[in-house]
Amino acid sequence: MKKYSEIIDNANPHTIKKFELIEKYVEAWAHKLLKNQFCTGLVFIDCMSNSGEYVDDNGNKVFGTPVRVAKYLRKVAGQYPNKQIDLYFSDLCVNKTSHLKELMPNESRNFHYHITTEDGNVLAKRLGRNMSSQKHYLL
Repeated sequence: MKKYSEIIDNANPHTIKKFELIEKYVEAWAHKLLKNQFCTGLVFIDCMSNSGEYVDDNGNKVFGTPVRVAKYLRKVAGQYPNKQIDLYFSDLCVNKTSHLKELMPNESRNFHYHITTEDGNVLAKRLGRNMSSQKHYLL
């Protein structure tokens, strides 16, 4: 088992601001896209997800992009039962992806997450091939 400090990275203030901005972006666009009659669902991809948890400069726990986005979109999925929401997270470190899995909200009929240790380029190419015929919107 890896040490906690090898799984949980420090997040500087600018990194935390990035988490907040992405979270606000998803909050702003999720409903707009899902209300579109031609949209069958949403896809969110993070190819460098890390462990989903950080420590700030004061030693406080801070959730990263994957956890923030997953928690928000899990709530949104309940409001749009006929729309599919899929989240894809990847990091090369298996210990970090294992930790991330522990932080994810429960899946539902129309909300799923996929966590892998695939290289981000490989993941993006694979998903691109699989999604080319779907009417899902990328966030």
